[in-house]
Amino acid sequence: EKTLSFRVKLNMGLRPVPCSSDEELAERTGEASFEELKTKILAHCEQEVKRIEKILLQQAVSEKLLSNHQFKIPDWMVSGETEQLCKTAQIKEPTEQLIKQAEKNVRLSLILEEIRTKEPDAQVSDMELINTLKRQVKDDPKLGQLIVEMEKSGQIGMWLAQSRVNFVLDWIVSTSKIVGFVKNGEENVSQI
Repeated sequence: EKTLSFRVKLNMGLRPVPCSSDEELAERTGEASFEELKTKILAHCEQEVKRIEKILLQQAVSEKLLSNHQFKIPDWMVSGETEQLCKTAQIKEPTEQLIKQAEKNVRLSLILEEIRTKEPDAQVSDMELINTLKRQVKDDPKLGQLIVEMEKSGQIGMWLAQSRVNFVLDWIVSTSKIVGFVKNGEENVSQI
């Protein structure tokens, strides 16, 4: 017979203790006063609302462009995009929904490429995008690390492609008359 002995150490973690006052909350978060904390939180929330509104507007414009431009897309283009989406989603077999999304992505890409070729103001170079990113890195060190990881994994090309799409969509939004867009979480573009 053998005797086995061991120790067990349980780490229960620390329970967060609620702040007893607004000023204590400000102090814990590193702000000078509760008013400064509220101002910082409000500014962050306003930025987030603007970011979400921009995304919703871009999605609405994209859907309008797709519905107004129906054309046959070569199977090889859809297959390539489907394969890329499968890699991104880390799945082996594409679903019907994924294939439809791949077709939409390719169609939108072709539409936006045509706009870029015809409208000089809708064009942006990779160097301009990279310079913009470098300026943002100065303000956010975490972003710098993310860029290094993107370069190592080869995802920087995907980021550049998405940035070009966003640039053209922003240009379309800024130069178009958009009627019927509701900013309260719903999108309804009746005319672009």
